[in-house]
Amino acid sequence: MELFESVDFNFYKKKYGGTVKLDEDFITNNSHQAADLVNEFCNYYFDCHSIDELPFEQDKVNAKKAMCAQLEHLFELGGNTELTGQNAPTGVQVGNFTMSGMKPNSTGIKSVRSEKALQYLRPTGLLYRGVGQW
Repeated sequence: MELFESVDFNFYKKKYGGTVKLDEDFITNNSHQAADLVNEFCNYYFDCHSIDELPFEQDKVNAKKAMCAQLEHLFELGGNTELTGQNAPTGVQVGNFTMSGMKPNSTGIKSVRSEKALQYLRPTGLLYRGVGQW
């Protein structure tokens, strides 16, 4: 099973215990982006492997929970982020003049990387893969 297919609304609510007001459409529409980010955190393990190939059931559950945490984080950012580690661009246009920039929040520019997702991935070993583990 592909990583982006591993989480649905039922898993989010019942297994993960999500408390953010994500709906089924948000999960469906943003699961590819969340999976791309989780895959990046895992040094692109899921480019060559499926979630079913993880050796332990708890690793599979933790990868799915990382997806949920990343989806929540994307939701908190507005659901419209780029994979650059920045908030979604904002801009102003007056006539032919266009100015765009990054929308800061109270702590500066917020990363799309979910720290909670990383916490779920730490015990799986996916963050620390060395040479020869392909």
